[in-house]
Amino acid sequence: MKKKIAILLSCVCIAFPALTYAQSNIQVKLDGSYVKFSGQEPTVINNRTMVPLRGIFENLGYSIEWDANTKTATLNKDNKSISIQTGADSFSVNGVGKKLDVPAQILNGSLMLPLRAIGEAAGLSVVWDSNSKTVVMTNIAQVTNISTDSKEDIKKYLDSYSQIVKYMASFDELADNMYMVTSDNAEGKLPMLISELTTVRSDLEKAKSIHNSLSVPPSLTQLHNLCGQSLNKLEELCDILDSLFNGKLNADDAKEKISGILEQSKALNMQISSAVNSIK
Repeated sequence: MKKKIAILLSCVCIAFPALTYAQSNIQVKLDGSYVKFSGQEPTVINNRTMVPLRGIFENLGYSIEWDANTKTATLNKDNKSISIQTGADSFSVNGVGKKLDVPAQILNGSLMLPLRAIGEAAGLSVVWDSNSKTVVMTNIAQVTNISTDSKEDIKKYLDSYSQIVKYMASFDELADNMYMVTSDNAEGKLPMLISELTTVRSDLEKAKSIHNSLSVPPSLTQLHNLCGQSLNKLEELCDILDSLFNGKLNADDAKEKISGILEQSKALNMQISSAVNSIK
């Protein structure tokens, strides 16, 4: 069993980079342009992508006021007011509370907010482009290249697409833990990997359920189809890992199958990147 896991990792460490991302060098593209951060860059904290608040909202035309006594940032633009307090597990938009899965926090002098929360606060769709490690944020009100679909339908679809990506976070955790397995600890970690694979399968089913239930705007048909193909490839990979973990597939066969999925996933990721970037 140790030998199987050790050989498996030599395969999976090649395949997983196409499906996961590092915790650094994350770029943010806002309405087609890359955001330049003057200090702290986007980073990952507690498995959540955290983004400097100022860099995004200043680009969107918000004024920002900082209350040092309460450690609260207030952002204003037109008829919208957003209040965010350091350490709080929620923020407010025009007085309406919104939950945070990771509290707002200061890092190297910058107030950091979870990526999804920034999108919700500012009314942006948020899509993760794993191929280029880029967060693509789109202000639907500014979209100019879509003539037949309503902006509301576009935003609704992209918000659901973001939820699909969020469900895939469990796959990133499985990949990270597999990188930490060695020939010495492989046998002991196998039950944990099997348990995590079960979680990945559960989340994959939720992602596929969302994908299958979506009403697809015609202009996003290509992205939708590519997303479906990507989910199917991930399901194939789960089947291979399940067979190997349970001794139904030998390591050599697993390596060949994973290599094949890798090539197909690379091609899909490139097409998804193109489809996402074409939205704006």
